[in-house]
Amino acid sequence: MEYVISTDRRGTDCFKWDLQDREFADASMKEAARQAIPMWIADMDFKAPAEVEEALLRVVRHGAYGYTGRTDDFFEAIEHWLLKRHGWNVERDWLDFSPGVLPGICACVNAFTQPGDRIMIQTPVYYPFYHIVKNNGRQLVENKLLRDGVHYRMDFSDLEEKASDPQTKMLILCSPHNPVGRVWTREELSRVSEICRAHHVMVVSDEIHSDLILGENRHLPFGCVDDRERPNSVMFYAPSKTFNLAGLQTSAAVIPDPEIHAAYRAALRKNQTYSATRFGIEAFKAAYRFGEPYLEELLTILKENYRYVKNYLEKYLPEIRLAPLEGTYLVWMDFRECGIPAEKLNEFLIKKAKIMMDYGSWFGSDYDGFARMNIACPQATIQTALEQLKDAMETVHKS
Repeated sequence: MEYVISTDRRGTDCFKWDLQDREFADASMKEAARQAIPMWIADMDFKAPAEVEEALLRVVRHGAYGYTGRTDDFFEAIEHWLLKRHGWNVERDWLDFSPGVLPGICACVNAFTQPGDRIMIQTPVYYPFYHIVKNNGRQLVENKLLRDGVHYRMDFSDLEEKASDPQTKMLILCSPHNPVGRVWTREELSRVSEICRAHHVMVVSDEIHSDLILGENRHLPFGCVDDRERPNSVMFYAPSKTFNLAGLQTSAAVIPDPEIHAAYRAALRKNQTYSATRFGIEAFKAAYRFGEPYLEELLTILKENYRYVKNYLEKYLPEIRLAPLEGTYLVWMDFRECGIPAEKLNEFLIKKAKIMMDYGSWFGSDYDGFARMNIACPQATIQTALEQLKDAMETVHKS
């Protein structure tokens, strides 16, 4: 590999590798988690691009790490990236900062809804969405995705019914979708836009995985869906997943409507979350300026890793069913036909297969028999994990 280099993350206080046992209260599960291969939380076992490392080293060598603002070159970096990678020619005054995508979504919830209002999410979905809605005193509304075998699609009839409730003020959209790996089509996003516009429902779109497109579809920014008017929406982007920079807490918001933009910025300032670190700013700029060769190599690796997982399971463990991975590096796996009680799946994976994945139940109450596997790692790690899974499954088949 020329650009994407694997790294051993153990011993760096890495949440994925060093602290996975914190998810458990039970002592036996804690010990098992420490021994398991971590294929859960969504970050990579690859170094960031060399240009990002050099940018951070320049900051370190300077030796002063005081308050840092954002100048034109910060916004030029994301502006150029969105045009180059996604064909979206955004205007400079649409762009703003966020100290991570989730804090940005929290700011939107507090700026554009009131306690008791209803906010929709499309389940199964990234589990912090649940916490953001509930912890801020809003009502959670689930627009559940429809499943045709292993394929997922939106339920537009249900979406429209719930959007028509005057108390429903917002939809948090996950695009591409985590965990089912869908890259929504123009037709799907146009229908979402049409329904939400008709019922005055704001769309807050988490597009953090938008660079990681593995299938034939192309990511369409939600702000590009309808050119007839400035959308009632906020879109969030970050180099976090693409370049393994999540710990630097630096993201961008795209907000075409000036009144919405002003309210969003006021919400960040109200909670004193409008400041950035120099490390985050410099890494953000370097990644978007110089990271394209890295990304192209990464996409090749991820496609090969997914192909390996798919072929291995089809050959040795066909009872485990995969949702087709169109985008992200997160594989959604259905274990319900494996003969393992759904409520015992997580214990089986950690104690028997010695793999730690994200629990399906974290993504929705109906997904106890599912798990999410992170494949952004060397293929040798995946091979070992799948061999352990195969050996563990053989004990189930014998019993």
